[in-house]
Amino acid sequence: MNELNMFSTKDARRLSGRHRTVSVYDLNRGRQARHMLETNISESIRPWFKEEDPKRIGWAIRGLNDPGKRARAADFLGLLVQQD
Repeated sequence: MNELNMFSTKDARRLSGRHRTVSVYDLNRGRQARHMLETNISESIRPWFKEEDPKRIGWAIRGLNDPGKRARAADFLGLLVQQD
């Protein structure tokens, strides 16, 4: 499984009081990005979808940063987003 750690676990705990961190798991390709800032989800996972048509999935990638759209966007992209 490919893993991209944006922060160490220790850093994530330290930041959790000020910033919310999440981990994202790609349910179809086995990728994961752990302990990233909630406001940076789309930029962190965008490279995973570089071969996809941006017109078709761009809304979903951008939607990951919006808590109100996150569940629908993650479902569309085949991702699981978990609060750290």
